[in-house]
Amino acid sequence: MPNKPSSVTAHVQERMRLDKWLWAARFFKTRHLAVEAINGGKVHVNGQRAKPGKEIECGQKITLTKDIYTFDITVAALTAQRRPAGEAATLYLESHVPIEIVHHAQIELHFAVNRYFIKENEILHHIDRVAHLPTAIIHGRKDLVCPVESAWTLHKALPKSTLEILPEAGHIASTEDMIDALIKATDDMASLLAG
Repeated sequence: MPNKPSSVTAHVQERMRLDKWLWAARFFKTRHLAVEAINGGKVHVNGQRAKPGKEIECGQKITLTKDIYTFDITVAALTAQRRPAGEAATLYLESHVPIEIVHHAQIELHFAVNRYFIKENEILHHIDRVAHLPTAIIHGRKDLVCPVESAWTLHKALPKSTLEILPEAGHIASTEDMIDALIKATDDMASLLAG
C-alpha cells in the first residue's frame, strides 16, 4: 500500500543531492554509507546509474538494492534534514512490496522479539548433550549478525563437527554459495546417517 504524499514542510527544496536525500529518508544511517551504495552501483535514478551529487526532484524513480532487497520508490518530497522514521517514510512512495518479503519480515521479527527462543549461550552450556552427534556448521564470512568466532567456538566444542566458512556469504541463506553449501551438507549428512 503506497504511503500518503509527504506533509513535510520544513526545509523543503525543489532539488537536492541524491546521497543527502537517501540519508534524510533514512535509507542509510550516514551519508557516507549512501555514497558507498551509490558508487557501488546499487542506486539508480530513472533507470540510470547515478552519482552521489546527482540532483534529484519529486517524481523521479529510484531503484535501491540493499542486502537481498530491492526498493522501487518514487520521490514524493525533498528535505535537507534527516526526519524521524514515520516522517521519513512520507518522503517517498513505494511500489508494491511482494508478500513473500512481508512474511519473511514477520517471521524474523517474531523470532527476534522472542530472543530466538534460546537463552544466551544455552547451546554451549548444554553441549555435552549433542557432542556425540555429527554436525555441519556453515557460516558466512560477511555475516554481521553472528560473528565467525561463534561458529569457531561451536566447532571446537563439537568433536564430530565440520566447519565451512563461505567468504562471500552473509547471514541470510539466500545467496547461491550458501544454498549450495547447505544442500551439499544435507546430502553429506544423509549419506553418513544412511551408513
